[in-house]
Amino acid sequence: MKPGGALWFNFDNFMTPAGQRWFQDEAVAPGGRRLFRYYHPDFLRRMVEMRGLAGVTTTAGDSRVAYLDAVKASASA
Repeated sequence: MKPGGALWFNFDNFMTPAGQRWFQDEAVAPGGRRLFRYYHPDFLRRMVEMRGLAGVTTTAGDSRVAYLDAVKASASA
């Protein structure tokens, strides 16, 4: 990612009732494979900050989907 570049992505938020219902609905047998990963917004925020991105914001409503925005630090920072 270039300095000053923007990052935006959505993720399945385990912390909402809708996310927890989705997790239950998509349950698989032990040893099976899930197609989706579930995250806590604070975990993703910290992970992105550790990779050198700044201005990290997460937006989570009542749905299972949340959003994260961040900007790659400039080369002079």
